[in-house]
Amino acid sequence: MIDLRDIYHRDDFKKEIETFKVERRWNVFNKPFLNATNNKCPYCEVMLPNNLENRKIKATIDHFRPQDYYPTLRQVYQNYILMCNDCNNAYKKNSFLVYEKEEVVKIEKQVTKRENIESEKAIIVNPIKDNIFDIFILRFKLTNRGKILELYPKYKESENRYLHFKAKETIKLFALGDCETIDNSKEYNRCRVILLKQHFNLLYDFVVALNKKDKEQASKIFKEKKLKEYGFIDFIKQKLFKVEV
Repeated sequence: MIDLRDIYHRDDFKKEIETFKVERRWNVFNKPFLNATNNKCPYCEVMLPNNLENRKIKATIDHFRPQDYYPTLRQVYQNYILMCNDCNNAYKKNSFLVYEKEEVVKIEKQVTKRENIESEKAIIVNPIKDNIFDIFILRFKLTNRGKILELYPKYKESENRYLHFKAKETIKLFALGDCETIDNSKEYNRCRVILLKQHFNLLYDFVVALNKKDKEQASKIFKEKKLKEYGFIDFIKQKLFKVEV
C-alpha cells in the first residue's frame, strides 16, 4: 500500500484541479495519481497497466464513497482515488463500511447531509487521508499456497478496536492477506495469491539482507530491483514487518 497523504500538494495534481473545475471529468486525475504511485495501484501495488493471469489490469478513478450512497460527492475531487480495475470493480465494487457504536456497519442508504458525512468513521482505508503506517504491518508468510507478502493489522482488537477492524476489513475487502486458512473452495479465488507471491519475491531477499545487517547486499538489491518505487519499502524502513518463513 502506498502513502498518498501529500497528493493534494503536488504541482501536477493542483494543475488538474483547475482543469477539473472547467471540464468536470474525474479521469483528468489519472496522470498525477500515477505519477505519485510510480504507475502502481496504491492498494495492491500492481503495476499499471499490467497483464496478470492473462487479464488486462488498468488504472481507474474510484469514488471512495460510492456515488449510489453519496450522490453529493459525485463531483468532489477529494472523494476520488486511483486504483486498479481489479481493486475497484472485482473487490471494492459498491461497498462502503463505517464504524458506529464500536461495530462495523455497511452503508445501505444514501447519506447526503454534510455533517453526517464528516462525522463518519470510515472503515475502508483511504491512503490519501489515513496514516497507513498506524494501521498495517507487512508479513512475509508461508501459507498452504506458498510464500506471500500480506498486509496485517498493526493492532490487536484489545489494543485499538477501531484501527484493528479498519485494517482487517480493508484486507478482507481487497483480498490482500489472511490466506492461510483458504482451501480449494471458491473463497480461494478471493485471495490474490499470485500477486502476493510476486510481492514476496520482490522484497524477501532485501529484508533478509537487512536482518543479517548486510548493508552492502541490501543496497545492491535495493538498487537493482528499484525498490524505492514501492510503498512497501516505507513499511520496511519503519520496521513495520514480520518474517514468518
